[in-house]
Amino acid sequence: MKVQWVAMFALTVAGQALAAGSAQVPNPPTQYPEGELGRMVKLGEDIIMHTNTQPLTKDLVGNKLQCTSCHLEGGRSKTIGTFIGTATAFPAYSEREKTVQTLQDRINNCFMRSMNGKRPIIDTEASIAMATYITWLSEGQPMKMNAKKPVTPYFTATWPDKDVVPLIKQATHESYVNGQKVYQQKCWPATPRTVKASGISRRFGARTATTRGRA
Repeated sequence: MKVQWVAMFALTVAGQALAAGSAQVPNPPTQYPEGELGRMVKLGEDIIMHTNTQPLTKDLVGNKLQCTSCHLEGGRSKTIGTFIGTATAFPAYSEREKTVQTLQDRINNCFMRSMNGKRPIIDTEASIAMATYITWLSEGQPMKMNAKKPVTPYFTATWPDKDVVPLIKQATHESYVNGQKVYQQKCWPATPRTVKASGISRRFGARTATTRGRA
């Protein structure tokens, strides 16, 4: 039971810790480009925020996730999953794919893996728009292609994060209850029915199924 609560609490804590330790992440731009470029940035943002309902991508998503389910505030947040600076690392080598990936490749792979769906076709309006939006969030930052991983330069692979561990140790019962609420509100509704039926999700929220309607 303790492991279940810690797992749910970590959902809340991870964002807090990374926000506190992300001072090096610059602020995102606030002014959209003019003309057609600005339209594509806004379209990409709309797709990122409403991926599973946006007309251009809804048929490509196999669950109820949006890109912003993992990339908070559409990737503008200075937490784990930020899109700020991401475009500066591409093209980048992917050990998993054993090839060099463009930004469009990386985005489209998320549809297949994270969203249990289908990859958008490269250079379609949706694919270009998402890449345009993420590139806009890196405007003005220096380029440095990543020869090891197709990730933002602000990515950290360390877990538990050194800032997370103290927060877990200081956790109160209220913290764990809040973690359960986050799980019920953000994770459970987007979980595919096949996973729910397997009981895997319930290991991280024993009462999720019975409290779903009250979340």
